[in-house]
Amino acid sequence: MVDEASQRWRAPRMAYADMVAGGAGQLDRARDLGFDAVLASLSDEDAIADFVARCREKGLAPWLDLEVDQFPSGHPLVAERPDAFARRPDTHGALDPRAALRGPERAHARLSDPSAGEFIRGWAAEVIARWKETGVCGCRVLRPDAAGPAFWRALLPGVRSGEFGVLAETQGVARDDALALAGCGFDAVTSSLAWWDGRARWFVEEHEALRSVAPIVAEVEPPFGPPLSDRLGSLEEVAARQEQLVRLAAATGSGVLIPLSFETEAQQRFGAAAEGASSLGEVIRRSNALARGLAPFTGELRVLTGPGAPVTALLRSQTPDVRRAETALLILLNPGSALAQPDAAGLLTAAGADFEAFTPVEGEGA
Repeated sequence: MVDEASQRWRAPRMAYADMVAGGAGQLDRARDLGFDAVLASLSDEDAIADFVARCREKGLAPWLDLEVDQFPSGHPLVAERPDAFARRPDTHGALDPRAALRGPERAHARLSDPSAGEFIRGWAAEVIARWKETGVCGCRVLRPDAAGPAFWRALLPGVRSGEFGVLAETQGVARDDALALAGCGFDAVTSSLAWWDGRARWFVEEHEALRSVAPIVAEVEPPFGPPLSDRLGSLEEVAARQEQLVRLAAATGSGVLIPLSFETEAQQRFGAAAEGASSLGEVIRRSNALARGLAPFTGELRVLTGPGAPVTALLRSQTPDVRRAETALLILLNPGSALAQPDAAGLLTAAGADFEAFTPVEGEGA
């Protein structure tokens, strides 16, 4: 069962901003696109204070990334307790051993050691307390599985007072490790939407598993990973996939997380050819507005079509069991490039509940 405290989750429409490289102008763009929260990776206290102040001026909730397992080798914590860390090159999760030669040295906390774990936990509590005093609204925890459930059960109850939220970045975390975070006090987790092909059943299976931990925020790209545009061939493919992911995030998530760089990826790769080729900004704006109204649909997600169907149909309810739902959200997507129409009557039968005909909630489908 989802932790009771997670019921306070407000389903933010969150943008990730690289405040170091992109500058404060990103906040204006975030507001224009309909986001109500901005996430950044910052460590300097002056930079954090400036970020918070600028967000507040624009009516945006400031969030920050939190890492408890890896630190720069020159971090003051490493100097204070060198025995609590192991130094090794940062491979960024790469399996190729040659990648270790390219990464800067990082200090990895020995979180399995009780003394080191307590030391890092005390530091994290102090950091979050300072952030809350500064006006930060929440944090995203990167690699939460590196610390383990006991670490979070000891830390989170003491820091989640008031409206401060804690989001676990579970994209890329093994299923069992993500499920072990249940009852630890996380307000939300993240889905692996960015990797879904629109057909495979694993996405619905993941959703059903993760909602037992906490509400699920839909991410359109892996954090700090290769951009979507690098994984697809043509400009047309990139534009179509980006628009589909943005709509799916609004339809499947209790909150969305979209990097602001997502809007300009195609232009960065394809140059002038991408100018005017996509209306992604407008799609993001409309999807953010749509997400606000879809927040109550936090229950079961069920697939209504087979893996070979030309159109994939998902049903999302307001209750843990679709059969007891009075209303539901029907999500339709075309995972291929050919035009296709769903069997509307068949979908109502497959829903498993006594629903009347569905009414469109947006002019365009997912």
